[in-house]
Amino acid sequence: MAGTVLQFGEGNFLRAFTDWMIEMYNVRSGDRLDVTVVKPRKGEIPPVYEKQGNRYHVLLRGMTDGKPVDDRYEVGCISRILSPYSDWDEVVRTALDDSLRFIISNTTEAGIVLDVSDRFDDAPPSSFPGKLAKLLLMRARAKCYGGNRIYIVPHELIDDNGGRLRECVEELFRIWGAEEEAIKWLETRCTFVSTLVDRIVTGHPADTLSLLGQNDGLAVCAEPYALFVIEDRDGIREALPLDRYGLPVVFTDDVISYKLIKVRLLNGAHTSFITAAYLMGYDFVNRAVKDPDLAAFLDRMMKEAASLLPFDSTVTEDYIRSVLDRFANPYIDHALLDISLNSVSKWRTRCLPSLKGIYERTGKLSGCLVFSYAALIRFMSGSMEDGSLVGNRNGETYRIRDTEEVTGFFAEHGHDGDIAGAFTERFFPDIPDRDRFVKEVSAALLKMEEKGIRETLKETLYE
Repeated sequence: MAGTVLQFGEGNFLRAFTDWMIEMYNVRSGDRLDVTVVKPRKGEIPPVYEKQGNRYHVLLRGMTDGKPVDDRYEVGCISRILSPYSDWDEVVRTALDDSLRFIISNTTEAGIVLDVSDRFDDAPPSSFPGKLAKLLLMRARAKCYGGNRIYIVPHELIDDNGGRLRECVEELFRIWGAEEEAIKWLETRCTFVSTLVDRIVTGHPADTLSLLGQNDGLAVCAEPYALFVIEDRDGIREALPLDRYGLPVVFTDDVISYKLIKVRLLNGAHTSFITAAYLMGYDFVNRAVKDPDLAAFLDRMMKEAASLLPFDSTVTEDYIRSVLDRFANPYIDHALLDISLNSVSKWRTRCLPSLKGIYERTGKLSGCLVFSYAALIRFMSGSMEDGSLVGNRNGETYRIRDTEEVTGFFAEHGHDGDIAGAFTERFFPDIPDRDRFVKEVSAALLKMEEKGIRETLKETLYE
């Protein structure tokens, strides 16, 4: 399917994720999708794009099925890069062209926000939804409310990103007094799909000359793993058949379940083990997962969480293997202290639902999550120094970063004898079987104090 993609966003993620997939599709299918990039923010377009003819390399480095991967790809699907502030007329021409099939975006989560101050006469409107709404309204009128279907595929990491973007555009049509024919055209000729995107992109490599044999000012490094989940509506799978060419794309009417597996397994695994791993002496994820006890903990925790998800076991088993590969990536030093930011709210979002689900199904409290909760409390139990909450790991201090409510609580109560009960009452009053849970967490904290984190973990796993 030849055509044009209008892309709002020029950052590393889109170039190492979607543009890489489009390039692979072009090579493998023999079709040609050309990408016109619109730089959404003000500022000059870096001259390196013109110098390199908009071509660049993607380096995929990491682990797949337990084996190292170090692949390089040249991406040449980007035909040009425009600024809406200096090239607005050219952006409009692209939006009105008959070849336009897809509009994609990654303008950060804050990008899909309605700005009622946007005006149709602005050239361009300030917000991304404003720019998109103006271009679509101009296209509706130019095509006399006909023409081919346009698929709008946002990548921003918010729930129902397609629905949220559609609501912004619809409201701007209303505010601008768009005619009924244009509103009907938006409903019938424009398909907004929700998505989930997943790939760790680490950015520009330090020395492209040694890695590629040439200087590449646009080169970008990423992990091998990728997942692109697209809401299957109005024939998009036929219009954009990426999945038929070996690309990691899933078309589904249930995007939210795929987000659930990511939150409960990938994010849940991170949150459940990082505080214990740090207190056991590790600083980075890829070192910690080599520890046999922590690896056994992750395997059990993820299998428990996976049993609650609406997927066949083969799907969750494959996903768990991919998570362990991603954690073990030797090219990405993901600091445990960085992941520990706002751990209390993360534990509630990512781990508490699994604790509740296991209890509802079995009547038992997950030993892994009891241990994780106790390790979280121990990690957070610091003292105030120079206005910051500071913890201690075998004589080495570390800064605890969380909300003022959380750090204030631990500054006051972190060393109380009933810290498990007070913490749970304050932040997790909806824990199932709360009295028994607090008793088990208190026992785990006592073991950690007397025997250490590792021995407590071993007793959790092996006794």
